[in-house]
Amino acid sequence: MSVYIKTMGCSANQYESEAMAGLIKEKGHNLTDAESADTLLVNVCTVKGDHKAIAEIRKLKDEFPRKRLIVTGCITRELVPEVQKIDSNASFLNTHNIHKITGAITSDVPVMILDKNPESKVDLPVVRTNQSIGIIPILNARQN
Repeated sequence: MSVYIKTMGCSANQYESEAMAGLIKEKGHNLTDAESADTLLVNVCTVKGDHKAIAEIRKLKDEFPRKRLIVTGCITRELVPEVQKIDSNASFLNTHNIHKITGAITSDVPVMILDKNPESKVDLPVVRTNQSIGIIPILNARQN
């Protein structure tokens, strides 16, 4: 399985993309460019609205309509149906569930994991995209 990761948003999203890349590589999958990938993983930020995320997802799916789509990150309730209009088989994992990315990649059916039971992200393997900058999560809060 080969995966392209597109990251939008803040340094937290950047770290989460690096962690998902680490998990993907750890399970023996390849990270590659969009053209060579089987799966397009778009890690979105919707803090300032859904418009940029939807535009980027639409652009990728227009260019690569047959590739599998997984949307991760800050996913609003409004984003899901908008993405499903673009790709009815899209999978979704919110920021609390990035540790489940390899299961989503290998699943034969679309997954939607949007629960809010945060797991620790501190000890996840990472593939750094910038060797000069390391993003380090400083809070590992659990909500009860």
